[in-house]
Amino acid sequence: MKTPRFLPTLFATALLMTVLMPQAAVAQEEPDMAMVMEAWTKAATPGEAHAFLARMEGEWTATVTMWMDPSGEPTVSEATSKQEMMMDGRYLHETTKGEFMGQPFHGIGFSGYNNVTEKYEGMWIDNMSTAVHRYEGEMEGDVLVYHGKYMDPVSGEWIKSRSTITMPSDDEIIAVGYETRDGVEVKVMELVYKRKT
Repeated sequence: MKTPRFLPTLFATALLMTVLMPQAAVAQEEPDMAMVMEAWTKAATPGEAHAFLARMEGEWTATVTMWMDPSGEPTVSEATSKQEMMMDGRYLHETTKGEFMGQPFHGIGFSGYNNVTEKYEGMWIDNMSTAVHRYEGEMEGDVLVYHGKYMDPVSGEWIKSRSTITMPSDDEIIAVGYETRDGVEVKVMELVYKRKT
């Protein structure tokens, strides 16, 4: 049987399309460098959200109230906190020292605002855990609300957490922590920061 004459022509056309079409697509999708630079500049430039974090810069004393049992009496302790903006005003770095159940407590946190996702982001580590706690949030009126989760070392279950941060004045910060267990949210911690004078 003779091979039809048009088969080589079809093969050559298919080969050319396979080679040339991706190149044409790349050429059409090549980004405008001015637009790329504008997007990256916008993503990297601190704004109003970062200015809110900058209000917390300084040295603070804190009264820490904790409820190990929501229906029981809380424990109250004192702590100190130093907070400073870093990376040219992009992130807030916090170092806290205090006491937890009679033991020295030391924690470090970072907070920022992601211009791309339009969310506040944060992380926290301390000497009472080996976990890196991560959380994400947004402003609700004049309240910064964070959401996160952590694994309970006793039950092995993931526990949802929510925290709120308000600044009634430039010299006071109120941070409140909540947990949800069995579908019920309870208050577990409250920190009242007063700026050192």
